[in-house]
Amino acid sequence: MKTSTYTISFASGEENTIKRFNIPSGLTPATKYDVYYMGVSDDGNSETTISKVEATTLADNSIVYRWPLENDVLEANGSGKDATIDGTVNFLNDTEKGKSVTVLEDGFLKLPSVIQGMNETTISIWFRTDENRIWSKLFSFGRGGQPWDGGYREGLWLTPYSDIDGGEPADPLFFEYSGLDEDNNWTISDPWIKGVHTSHPAVGEWHHFAVSISELEFIAYMDGVEILREDLIIDLAEITDTENYIGKGYWADALFKGAVSDLQIHSKALSQEEIGVIMNGGNLGSEETAKAEASIKMYPNPAKNNVTISAKEFNSVEIFNSLGQSVMELNGGKDIEVNTSKFNTGIYIVRFSNDDVSVAKRLVIK
Repeated sequence: MKTSTYTISFASGEENTIKRFNIPSGLTPATKYDVYYMGVSDDGNSETTISKVEATTLADNSIVYRWPLENDVLEANGSGKDATIDGTVNFLNDTEKGKSVTVLEDGFLKLPSVIQGMNETTISIWFRTDENRIWSKLFSFGRGGQPWDGGYREGLWLTPYSDIDGGEPADPLFFEYSGLDEDNNWTISDPWIKGVHTSHPAVGEWHHFAVSISELEFIAYMDGVEILREDLIIDLAEITDTENYIGKGYWADALFKGAVSDLQIHSKALSQEEIGVIMNGGNLGSEETAKAEASIKMYPNPAKNNVTISAKEFNSVEIFNSLGQSVMELNGGKDIEVNTSKFNTGIYIVRFSNDDVSVAKRLVIK
């Protein structure tokens, strides 16, 4: 079942409070629902209680900015937040993407303020590295400065190629989220990309990166697979994004050399499933996606030795391990029996695809 984070305003029990839950998507904004939830007693023992409250979903006023980056750098949803070009930037047809993309030869894009004032956000972008340049930035949002120079840097940025390990053995992808904490002290998120992409993306390959930032945590994804999750120690709404770039950082590091496509910035924290939809060119909440996703069945989950997958609306099914490696490819169909006895225990991502829709589901192997 697909889940999304919904804002719930309780009408009883906890009057005038707002809480957030991961609950089934498809709810109608400004509509009353009965919500059942499980709580653990305060003394920490294993006893649980089931409670029921009447809740109302709040209207979804989220904003979506999108720069297709095909033949221009205009924002496609009419916000007027168009990018500007500095240096050598070309628009060239890419055979793998099947469309024109923005190629950063020796230049970069500058964006106006977009995330300032947001309590949540999701940044999503396709990229291809054409030359490894240490500490070149794929994107940066915020402003520069160093605490030892009497200033501070704040914002979030990604470099596909760092020398954080001194060049050995991996030159890892590196993501940082930094700024002032609640005590007005400069602080930095744990920047390590854990588990999956400890090495930099290969030159010439297209990859998709997304980071989803809620009021509690941020989660980074590479090619739809979660690679980093950290508690939020910096209030996103406090970020001043006066230096926003694609292909450049707010320091004097080398420019990123490569191609970019379909940059999106949302004013809410998208779920892994929602990121999978936009990664594959879909629109959130489309009837086609909802119909196709409703046809998926996968049980038991968690599984041990076998799992049954039914995916009659999809042409292909692919299973990825926690390292982002494909461990099995299947044709779509009904009641497919999959032997998982040789799978290591852990979390796997099952991607269902057809010509129009791609949906990611989580499978747990015990």
